[in-house]
Amino acid sequence: MMQGMNGAKRLLVAEDDVGTRTGLAAVLREEGYTVDEAPDGEVAWSIVRVTRPDLVLTDLDMPKLGGSELIGRIRALYPHLPIVVLSAEDPIDAGRRCVALNADRFFSKPFDLDDILSFVATRFAMAAS
Repeated sequence: MMQGMNGAKRLLVAEDDVGTRTGLAAVLREEGYTVDEAPDGEVAWSIVRVTRPDLVLTDLDMPKLGGSELIGRIRALYPHLPIVVLSAEDPIDAGRRCVALNADRFFSKPFDLDDILSFVATRFAMAAS
């Protein structure tokens, strides 16, 4: 996987809600990650193909290319790329979709930023060991 200019892990936040996307991206940057942002699934797919992020955080319900389709494309090209789903959908339904899509983790909106930061840090620590 490619890393950012400072050697930090590169993450992609794909989320159509501007406040959620920019807020999450800002917090991740404060933690030292290099973060790309995508307002929809098509832009996210382009970023994935060009930058090969180390982890993707995506909404399920996005314009142009939905999260389910995005995850399917990512899994076809990069089967081991960690994918975290963020969704305001019914947690049981969204959780089932995430299992079917082979997503690594699901967080229901509104989510706790500390939970996401902890998961991301743990995921990278596990990959390094």
